[in-house]
Amino acid sequence: MTEWCSLTGPSPDPISAPAHYTKGGIEPLDYIMANKMPFADGNVVKYVTRHRFKNGKQDVLKAIEYCRRILRDEYRTDLIIVEAQNDREDS
Repeated sequence: MTEWCSLTGPSPDPISAPAHYTKGGIEPLDYIMANKMPFADGNVVKYVTRHRFKNGKQDVLKAIEYCRRILRDEYRTDLIIVEAQNDREDS
């Protein structure tokens, strides 16, 4: 494993232990693999876990998109999200 050095102390390994995944005690990948989660389910866990530490609203929207795909593919149900609310917040 690569050791990181900096003037302020050791830096987290951005490949095997990125800071936005190591704040909760268990890395999402470890949880996902231990539970043998399908791809879409694992992405929901990943994006919800990291949204406060990495991409904020964008990660929440990605998690919602994966939830929509799960509903569509596994339950034959479509989730309708009112986009007008998003448009008002972005303007």
